[in-house]
Order: sequence, then C-alpha cells, then structure tokens
Amino acid sequence: YQRRVHGNQIGYNDYKGEWDYPFSAHCKVDPVTNEMIIFGYRVDGPPYVKHGVVSPNGGLLVTTHVDIEHPVMMHDFAITEHYSIIMDLPAIFDPSVIIKNGTLPFYFNAAKGSRFGILPRHSSNASKDIRWFSAKPCFIFHTLNAWEEGQTVVLVAARYKTFNLDLEAEPLDAQLYKWKFDLSSGKTEESLLLDRRGDFPTINPRYLGRPTQYGYLGTMIKSNSPKFDGVAKVDTRTGAVLSTYVYGDQIYGGEMVYAGQSNGNEDDGYLMGYIHNEIKNQSGFIILNAKDLKLPPVAVVWFNHRVPYGFHATYIPGHAIQ
Repeated sequence: YQRRVHGNQIGYNDYKGEWDYPFSAHCKVDPVTNEMIIFGYRVDGPPYVKHGVVSPNGGLLVTTHVDIEHPVMMHDFAITEHYSIIMDLPAIFDPSVIIKNGTLPFYFNAAKGSRFGILPRHSSNASKDIRWFSAKPCFIFHTLNAWEEGQTVVLVAARYKTFNLDLEAEPLDAQLYKWKFDLSSGKTEESLLLDRRGDFPTINPRYLGRPTQYGYLGTMIKSNSPKFDGVAKVDTRTGAVLSTYVYGDQIYGGEMVYAGQSNGNEDDGYLMGYIHNEIKNQSGFIILNAKDLKLPPVAVVWFNHRVPYGFHATYIPGHAIQ
C-alpha cells in the first residue's frame, strides 16, 4: 500500500498486475543499489512463496515462486549483496488445529526441522537456482542482518526454540544466533551468539546485507508477553555485549530504530523508540547514543498521553521524504 507523505494516498500497488501475492512487512532496501527486495507467502495453496525485486524507480524487475512442501508462517527474511535467505521453518499452517485445540491455525512440528534457502537475488527460476540448507528446528520472527564471507553466507537472527502464537502459553525465549551456510560444501554451522532473551534486532541500515560488526537487540524480561526492558549493543563477531541500557523499573519499550549520518563509522548514530512507565501509566520517547548505550540518554521526552505498545517502528531521514 502506497501513501504520499505530502498529498493524497496512492492506494494498493500490485505492480501492474504482476504481484498477486500478499506483501511481507519486512521488505529490504539495498543501501547500495536502492533495489527493494520483497517476498510474500500464502497458505491457501501452492506455490506458497513468491520472491521479487523492485527497481529504484518502482518497477518490478523479476519475480519467482519458491517451492516449499507445507504452508508455514514466514514473517521475515534476509538479504546479502547477491542473495536472499528464505526461511522455511516448522511453524505449519493447519486450519484443523482451530477445531482440535481451539487455538490459532499454526503448530510447531519440530520433526520437520528448519531449512534456509539461499536464492540469487535476481533469479527468475528459484526451483533451479535456490540452495537449501538444513538446520535444527526453530522459529525466527526477525533477522538482524546477513552477509557474504567468500563462499559462506552468514545470517544473524533472533532464534526461538519453538513457536506458539498463544503468548500466554509459555515465556518467550528468543536468543541471538548465527548461522553459516557453506555454498561449497552445502554444510550448515549454527551457534548461540548471545545467551540473553531478546528480539527486535536492528543495525545501521547503511550496512544491510554487508558485514556488520555491531547489532542492537531489544532485551526481554522472562514473560509470556513481549516486554522489552532495554537494549544491548552486541559484537556480531564474538557475541560480546559492548554496552546496555535498561529503561528503569517497570518501564518497557517497543522496537528501537537506528538513525545516523550518511557517512562516519558504523556506530556513529542514535537509537530511538517509544517507552512506557507502567507504574505512572506514562509514555515517552527516548534517544540513546548508539556508540555507547551506557551513556545517559541524549533525550527523554515524556508525554501527557498514552502511546500504546507497538511491535514495529521505522525511521525515514528527512532527505528521503523531500
């Protein structure tokens, strides 16, 4: 759906009838080529997934269907300089689950395992071009970043051991993981990067799809609902926590977004987001120094009105709006 910042809304865009699938909320804009890489998934019949690339001028350059065996929940994906990473994870869609269990129509089938598909960005024939890599069963709502190291594709994401959309069922357990997919051998290497609950990972968007040293993770308390009590700066090479910021007693926030300069070092910028004090029932907006989260906030602005918790946020620099 397109909408002008200044002026009237444009409306739904199906790219002149060439895009007939749902449209993921997590499309990726390559900071070098300005291409927008997209995917959509559906559950009402195969092929369940479609991948595409939109040119900087807004035209659809190429599309391809991605064949997977079952309809699954596919919330996010990742890109590198030359590839997209499609995540076929065992969160299976099955409407009979509603009747059997009275729950949402997805269930986690660990026996299926996880698959990650490495697809050349401009492929028009995924059935021929995609390379599938097997991994331990898990679920991923959000990726941090991915990049290439020679013949290896690296992915960093917030990994859940299991999947349940019923948030009251069990505490959320996402942790930051790293996967390495060796294009030469076809082998997968996966490892825990940070032994700490968290999700909503973010980076300096200038480094999307390229090697990233710094990642920022929303840290979660042990809870059945996604309550983020702060943010941690993580070294993606070692998993070391470089600095953290905790919002305060019973103060929780949503997704933090990175805002920085068009040049400078990778962490020369700021993290921004909404927070809420549950004791005072007061909402606010906080800006942190991305170089060192231990420093006092750059700014905290408390509001006179409530801002409900939101899942996602984004930052658009002024020059992009103009």
